[in-house]
Amino acid sequence: MPSLSFSLLTGYFPVFLIGRKREWGKFVYGFLVLLLSFYAVSVLTRVPVWKDDKTIYTDILKKSPEAGIAYNGLGNILMEEGRLDEAEELFGRALTFMPDYPEALNNMGLIYGRRGHLEDAVRYIKKSIQAKPWYAKAYNNLGVICMLQGQTREAIAQFREAVRLEPELVRAYFSMGKAYMSLGEFDKAIAPISQAVRLDPENALYHGSLGMAYREIGLLAEAEREFRVADELEIGP
Repeated sequence: MPSLSFSLLTGYFPVFLIGRKREWGKFVYGFLVLLLSFYAVSVLTRVPVWKDDKTIYTDILKKSPEAGIAYNGLGNILMEEGRLDEAEELFGRALTFMPDYPEALNNMGLIYGRRGHLEDAVRYIKKSIQAKPWYAKAYNNLGVICMLQGQTREAIAQFREAVRLEPELVRAYFSMGKAYMSLGEFDKAIAPISQAVRLDPENALYHGSLGMAYREIGLLAEAEREFRVADELEIGP
């Protein structure tokens, strides 16, 4: 019975509320994360042999086969391992029980993007944004797909919206800067890449890219400084 209740809550409650007012959406995600964490910890105390998230998600799905969040979580792990077919199947199962689940829609878009099926990627990521309009990471991912499609100006607009929604989304700042650099607009690239450096000062790639932008607009001292920092970070202590 506890597993059935968990399944009903994670499978049907979000479908009722997701996509409605932003405040409700945030409540839903916070509630579900808390619920899933509570469930996982409660089971973990009974089964101390669990060693990682994959084992936890797998066990949850055995007990609650309609737990869409667990399907998505396990799919994330498999996608990071490069097991795209298996990940796609799991994201599909998550969407069977939670058709408007933004994270699963976004992840399905990432699967298609990795395979080079860019139109399908755009379709799924846009659906995720429609379900969760404040989903900054989805805007960033849409920007990346737009870059792959050669739609650089549109990509910049998506990156800009991503950082508006999540001001500390470092990869969106960096992607925006690289987009400007690809257009030859190095002066415009400096601000977003500088912000990426401020948010992640230990990233050698960010410092090196900022140095390139400075060099292209003739600020050689600044460029040398960034290249030196990048070299030091690459070499390490």
